Amino acid sequence: MISPLSGPHQSILSTNEPSPVSLESRLANQAQPEAEDGAIDQLYAELKQRWEANPALSSNEIIDCLRNFVAADGSTPYKAIPTHMKALRAVMERLKEDGGEGSEAYAALYKGMGLAVVSNGIFNNFMIKMILQPETPEAW
Repeated sequence: MISPLSGPHQSILSTNEPSPVSLESRLANQAQPEAEDGAIDQLYAELKQRWEANPALSSNEIIDCLRNFVAADGSTPYKAIPTHMKALRAVMERLKEDGGEGSEAYAALYKGMGLAVVSNGIFNNFMIKMILQPETPEAW
């Protein structure tokens, strides 16, 4: 016969730790709209001018434009690598809304997104290694 848990084993089951979060709720949280980025309109207009002047704009030139972009308030909101994916996604969505999904510019943005993902992964990997692995002392 199986008896109910009692004693010290019961406390293991009744902890105050939060329950696991389901995949559906995680995806729903990711799908929530993020705060509006005020510089995206200006970035989109600048990129649009560039690809109208040069339809063969490369993904590297797009990433350079992100890094060197100066917003109206004088800040450089996309200089850091972790900001590139969000900015490129917003620009791609805007271009798609304008009917440019099959254009060369969209293809270059898509390749730029790939570069941004890889760069962000390398950056995060480097930061984790620097934080978690202590520097070994040099031999005297």
